[in-house]
Amino acid sequence: MTEGQRDAQIALHVLPDDLPELTERFTLVLVRVEGGATLNPRLRESNFSIRYNDQPHGEFGLEPGRQAVEVNADMSRHVKVAVSRLAGTFGRVLAAFTISYNVGQTGIALDPSSGTVTFEEGENQTVTLVSIRGNAFLGLGSTFTVRLTEVQFLGSEVTSPPVVRATLSTVQVPVPPLAANTELSFSSSIAFVNEDDETLTVTLARSGVYGSLTVDWTSGYSPLDRPPGIEDGVITPVSDSMSMAHGQQEATLTVQLAAQVNRSEAFVLRLPRTPRTLVSGGARLANTNLLVQADPGGVLQFSTGSLSARASELDGKVTLTLWRLYGSESRLAIYYTTSPDTATSGLDFQAVSSGVVTMDARQTVVSFDLQIYQDNMPEQAESFYVNLTGVERLPTPIEPVLSPRLSKTKSLSSVTIAESNDPYGILSLTVLPTEVDEGVRSVSLTVVRSAGDFGAVSVRVRTVDGGESWTSQIVPDTSSSGPTPNTIAQALGRSRNKATGNMDYEILDTTVQLKAGQTEERLQIKILEDEIPELAESVLVYLTEPIGGARIATGTADGGKKGFVELLIRESDLSDGIIGFDQDSLSVLVDEDAALPVAALVLIRSNSLLGSLKVQWKAKKRLNSTDQEDAELTSQLNSTTGETICPDKESRCYLNVYLADDDIPEESSAFVVVLTGTDPEVRLNPDSRSAEVIIKPSDDVKGLITFAQESSVVVVNEGEAEVRLTVRREKGQGYDLEVSYETRQMDDRVIVSGSTVYPALDNQDFRGQSGTLTFTSGAQDPKYITVSLTPELPSDNPLPKQFFVRLSSPRNDFRVDPQGNQATIRLVGDADSAVWRIISKLEDDAFTNDDTIKDTVTQLDNQAENPLTDKSLDLIQDVLNKINAEGEKRSLPDTVVTNVRNLYCTLLESSLEDARKGRVSLATTVENFSYTLLKDKPCGAEGSNSKDVQKTECGAIKIASGRWRPNLLSGNKFNLDQGNSISIPNPLPDSDNNAGNECVDFSLVEYRKDTWFDTGKADAELLNGKIIGFSLKNRQSASIQNPVTFTIHTEDRRIAAKGAECKYFDEGAKSWVSPTGVCSVTNSHSDDDFVTCECKHMTNYGVSATTQGDNIIGYVVWFYIIC
Repeated sequence: MTEGQRDAQIALHVLPDDLPELTERFTLVLVRVEGGATLNPRLRESNFSIRYNDQPHGEFGLEPGRQAVEVNADMSRHVKVAVSRLAGTFGRVLAAFTISYNVGQTGIALDPSSGTVTFEEGENQTVTLVSIRGNAFLGLGSTFTVRLTEVQFLGSEVTSPPVVRATLSTVQVPVPPLAANTELSFSSSIAFVNEDDETLTVTLARSGVYGSLTVDWTSGYSPLDRPPGIEDGVITPVSDSMSMAHGQQEATLTVQLAAQVNRSEAFVLRLPRTPRTLVSGGARLANTNLLVQADPGGVLQFSTGSLSARASELDGKVTLTLWRLYGSESRLAIYYTTSPDTATSGLDFQAVSSGVVTMDARQTVVSFDLQIYQDNMPEQAESFYVNLTGVERLPTPIEPVLSPRLSKTKSLSSVTIAESNDPYGILSLTVLPTEVDEGVRSVSLTVVRSAGDFGAVSVRVRTVDGGESWTSQIVPDTSSSGPTPNTIAQALGRSRNKATGNMDYEILDTTVQLKAGQTEERLQIKILEDEIPELAESVLVYLTEPIGGARIATGTADGGKKGFVELLIRESDLSDGIIGFDQDSLSVLVDEDAALPVAALVLIRSNSLLGSLKVQWKAKKRLNSTDQEDAELTSQLNSTTGETICPDKESRCYLNVYLADDDIPEESSAFVVVLTGTDPEVRLNPDSRSAEVIIKPSDDVKGLITFAQESSVVVVNEGEAEVRLTVRREKGQGYDLEVSYETRQMDDRVIVSGSTVYPALDNQDFRGQSGTLTFTSGAQDPKYITVSLTPELPSDNPLPKQFFVRLSSPRNDFRVDPQGNQATIRLVGDADSAVWRIISKLEDDAFTNDDTIKDTVTQLDNQAENPLTDKSLDLIQDVLNKINAEGEKRSLPDTVVTNVRNLYCTLLESSLEDARKGRVSLATTVENFSYTLLKDKPCGAEGSNSKDVQKTECGAIKIASGRWRPNLLSGNKFNLDQGNSISIPNPLPDSDNNAGNECVDFSLVEYRKDTWFDTGKADAELLNGKIIGFSLKNRQSASIQNPVTFTIHTEDRRIAAKGAECKYFDEGAKSWVSPTGVCSVTNSHSDDDFVTCECKHMTNYGVSATTQGDNIIGYVVWFYIIC
């Protein structure tokens, strides 16, 4: 400020920018003054403000790239709505939106369909998720529309109100592939076969990849779509299912094709039904490409025999065959050309530059001929080619087509014109003379060339079958039946006496050359002389490895000329040879009681071992015995005369004399075996012509001591004071015998017939004793042992209990029978003694005999008509379990099945108040018995509908079982008595016999009495019992995923069931239970005369229901189902 100036201005410049700002306040302060003036403290500050600008509270919009339809981890879907705040971010702002799906009437629900989002101070983005509910199908590319309807400032100090940017107020949100429901189809309607392995690979394509899918496919046309005259080709597998994961857009499947020639067929895969998926909206089939066909026009190729064809000039032509495989649509023209190889076009074969063959629709085989020209010139094999050059549909389509097509590997045929007129000759071999003595030093052989003699040829001449290393190169032909062999292979296949190379003849291996025009060539074979005795031997010489185009003669086909000769070297230096018994066989000891009673004698052959020979023999009492005396040996020997053969080149051979294996006790005896004759060229050795055979004492000639059968196991009632045992002497009776006996206490308890048997104690249950029994010579009477029992002073061990009496210490070389040296004395309760006596008669292998089973079961059946104790019933059940075990090994006859079934019927008798009441374990025994009915029964072949059932029934029970394939049993409904039924789960629960498509064994039992299920508890009081058992073999009681469904009608089907409750039997608690969620009633039992139950547990089922009817007072009725 200049002197005298009173005021001055201060100018502040406001700088422009694009940043949104609220109204801002500033203060200008005078801080000092220079020149002598002072600052007025009240007027030293000045305040001013800059107004808000650039939309400080924001502009709001929906940016397209930020919106999305998304899939959650639990496969639910939502629309992500992202609202953007542009410009300023001052203050809190609320934005409202609406959302809708642009496809009408889909059943879709959006949660929420409208809503708000709140922006806090400084926030420029807010996202909210709108859940997609309902079971709507969201197609790929369908859209949701999101609109911003308004924005509102949340606060009192609003400057410029927030606004919706007009260009971003609405957005279309497309459904992406990952969230879109699937439309499924094949990627193409045509597929092409892989010719290398005859497989077909097709691709399944999804439009929308939301959720995992199970896709069913099948082969062949449906009945409505099949073109006339077309059959379905064989495709393996016929049908199947495949899975596609969430997000997976394509999947391939490969099948094996088996094309058949001369059959109009089509190889088709199709999608027969909508894919299965658990996600909302499901999936569906597309409108196109639901069927794919392999090469519908066919693959054109030469047939197998035409790929490498062969013809002769004499044929005059060659016929080539074309196959059209896999498809046979449309009429076709197939084009081909010929080209030379070694044959000459126009001279050797017909030249074709543009040949054509046509095939009608559905025609799959066509043949055409090419002319072969004949001449008289000797010629080698020559060849030419026939090439398929193209295939065209008729009439010619406007647009190119992919099918039909030519095979990539079989479109070229090689045709060979066979050589003609044997131009290089036929080689044969001759020899003169054909028989020689060993003294002849050499023999002349001639190689003869007949037919053509063009060119130089050679052939190898060899001896064979005398030890030559190349003998193994020829496979002997033993199939020839003619009088003489035609080939060297046939000659080697016939039996003969062979000469030995380099011992009887000099091995020959040489090559003979024949020049052009030459027809024969001679050579020599050398014969070697020795001093070894030999039979007549033959030498084979043959032709092999012809070179130069000649061939070797084959006998009859070539006018009798052969490619080999046989030269016979006559026998020489021959000696008769000597034969007799070996030194160790001059006297032998034989045991008649051995497993194989035989006198095995050895013959020794010396001096010459050439050829096999026969030796005759005869058994005699003595060397000088008469024929009448020798006749006594017929009872001791299987044969008293015979003949044995000594093989070629063996110095030892064997002569067996078999003893008769009888049960007659005999003392030691002897006989001699004399060699009576042999072949003319052999001499018997006079010093070893006979052998002595000594037979040891046999069949317990001094006696066999044993307990009598009735004393092996003796059942004694608990009150008896003594027991008497019988001891017998069997076999020999001619000696005085003495045997000791003693009682023995059992060491520990044992299990006998399913029941625990305890030791009977010495001096408490019985009086221990020992002694000696004496049998005098010739006496037949048995001896007895009386054992005292002490029922008045019994031990604390419970009944049943037992002890033993054992025979021992035999004197005078007799035997105690090891199978009968011990008697068992079993003390049992009076109420159980009858059953114990029945089963104590059974031996270890008793159940392998059907008569024994029937007799035992019949006796037990009679006994079961009386009251039974728990122990008696244990014994009976053990017998039934053993019969079941035998039925697992072999098929039981109908008579046995009937007897066993009758015993079960008796055990179901409800009038007796005894141990059979509540004996639920017998139900398991019946179930196992039902499976024995299936032993050796077949299962229907795969793909068959065989539903055979094996069954047996009586008044109280009906037992049935079957062996079905899982697809037949799964979901099957069985109709039972009185209109009742049971339906099997689909799919079947897992069991050991349910693997893949293997057959499943099942049991179905209908009880008409409830004796075994009467537990005596209040919850099981039965007025009208109905029990049905169903089980899968080897499937234990357990929870199952899919329920068993059964329907039970009330008595007479006229009483309405009230308050029905489904239950199952808890074997541990021995009672009927009904846990929540396991069994449930599924019908309106207040109106129906039946009850339908579903149970998710494999065990014993029951139904309790109050019934009402005309003139009938309400009562509780129980039905039982066993699975």
